[in-house]
Amino acid sequence: CYEAFDALVGHQLEPSQEMVLLEELRTTGAFESPETKWLDAVYASKLSKYDFTVRFESRFDKLKYIVAKGREGMGDTLEKDLECTASRAECQYNQHDAMGAYQLTQWVRQRDPYNLQCLVVHLASLVELQKKSELFYCAHRLVDAYPSRAIAWFAVGCYYYAIEKYDVSRRYFHKATTMDSSLAPAWLGFGHSFAMQDESDQAMAAYRTASRLFIGSHVPVLCTAIEYLRTNNVTLAEQVCHQAKIMCPTDPLVLNELGVVHYKLRRYQIAAECFREALNLCSNQPERLRSAWEPALFNLGHAYRKQGRYAEAIKHYEAALSYAPKEASTYAALGLTYHLLGRLEEAVEHYHNALGLKPE
Repeated sequence: CYEAFDALVGHQLEPSQEMVLLEELRTTGAFESPETKWLDAVYASKLSKYDFTVRFESRFDKLKYIVAKGREGMGDTLEKDLECTASRAECQYNQHDAMGAYQLTQWVRQRDPYNLQCLVVHLASLVELQKKSELFYCAHRLVDAYPSRAIAWFAVGCYYYAIEKYDVSRRYFHKATTMDSSLAPAWLGFGHSFAMQDESDQAMAAYRTASRLFIGSHVPVLCTAIEYLRTNNVTLAEQVCHQAKIMCPTDPLVLNELGVVHYKLRRYQIAAECFREALNLCSNQPERLRSAWEPALFNLGHAYRKQGRYAEAIKHYEAALSYAPKEASTYAALGLTYHLLGRLEEAVEHYHNALGLKPE
């Protein structure tokens, strides 16, 4: 049953459990008949959306060669199916490509303006890309069309979150969760709105609820770890980070946060290993997305500096600057590293650059 499979892989199973489920279906012969063979490719495309070890395009390659039922001779393959495209958009967003996800959801919505499957990804992409006007228009249309649906009020909450009116956004996220208590993205938004105003207890309560609803997703768990880190509760942050890593060992963001935990505990060598592993997982990504991992390069530079490996620290700080050339903190870190090396003129130059960008 496709609906049952879709419900299970919609963050109810961990990535390893998803693969076990698919293999069990294969061994039972569920995809052997000509009528169901195409389902294997569709099911496989829905799995492991946070797996950075697999090249993004490769997981959808098979869909290019499967003709949609009833469209024989018209050249339409499952690659152009709205549901498959929505699944592809979710995968792209989870791999930190908000623009790619937005382009796909736009394509779906041009053909079906009220397609609900892609709405959460579409709204999240609009928030990340800061497309506030489009977000306002989308939320307005949804409220007009579906005033009794939680997703419409979730969209309103996303708009107010994007314009940094966190108190107002919180009210609408709460309204969405009241109308549909199983809408986990609304619980995440609810938690984020608290976190942005340093209200950690309420934020973590919302993340815990999201974790209960998305029992196979590491995202609410990771959000909880980040909150523990922000409040300097490093011991609990380490425990929760390890839990997130067990659930999803292929997400670089988990490894980056775990590296930060080890850094704060002065385990600089282990921290550097985590940051290196995070960066290695990103190696399959196209160059345009590498800038998202500038913080991992910066953090790796810190770990090397703490170990006295100044040349490697400088190399990684400069690599971070190539992606974010206006980061004052990176210039300050470079200045400190040159200072430690006794190269005072270069240290002063970088300190000046940092002060020029951020005088305070």
